[in-house]
Amino acid sequence: MLQRVQTLFLLAVVLLMACLFFVPYAAYTGASQGLEFTVMGMSPVDAQGEMLPQGRMLVWQLAVLTGFVGLGALLTIGLFRRRLLQIRLCAVNIVLLLGLQVLMPLMASAMAHQQLQTVEGNAWHLPTVFPVVGAILMFLALRAIGRDEALVRSLDRLR
Repeated sequence: MLQRVQTLFLLAVVLLMACLFFVPYAAYTGASQGLEFTVMGMSPVDAQGEMLPQGRMLVWQLAVLTGFVGLGALLTIGLFRRRLLQIRLCAVNIVLLLGLQVLMPLMASAMAHQQLQTVEGNAWHLPTVFPVVGAILMFLALRAIGRDEALVRSLDRLR
């Protein structure tokens, strides 16, 4: 299980999704304050970058979707004896990751325009591309699982 290359790809996806919970992926600035977005929520900050007392607002749709992707990758690792189910789970996770890639910027932009009266600037950080990298890693894992399944089927023919 852990010695297979697809396990490394799937563990990388789990780590990327875990990073999305804590690392800000976007920052918007307004007239006197700004917003920093993580998957767990948006953090209002003042002009100096310090957290405002009203705390954090939860963006639950992103948190649930990211959690599903991370748990799906972990579940895929655990189902190493059922390769066809692993392939299906990888395909579903790829679709979820691409949906997350579309949803993250849209939700950040909509929430920033709702919370700030005027948006003066925005900055996208490196974690914005984590879902695309995760989808690529998930595709590589899907191919490796498919090769394993083809090898097992060819060996069954020889017996």
